Amino acid sequence: MIKKDKYIMKTEKEEVKTILVKHNLLKSDIETITDPESKVYSDLYEYFMSSGDIPYGIVKCRTGDPVEWISDKLVELQLV
Repeated sequence: MIKKDKYIMKTEKEEVKTILVKHNLLKSDIETITDPESKVYSDLYEYFMSSGDIPYGIVKCRTGDPVEWISDKLVELQLV
């Protein structure tokens, strides 16, 4: 964790892991997590959108697929 003043900031991996744990999906397969109809996908989408990590063109489905981007990000973070 990165310590800044009196606040402890979580890393991106820790934040995403918290979302997966909240939905009991930490050890689940990627298809379950990235189902666009699921609450966990919605939470992950909102997290990445609000953090500014997911590019605007992908959010609007102009330059890529948000499901694919989130799937790739979960693999990159080694959470699936």
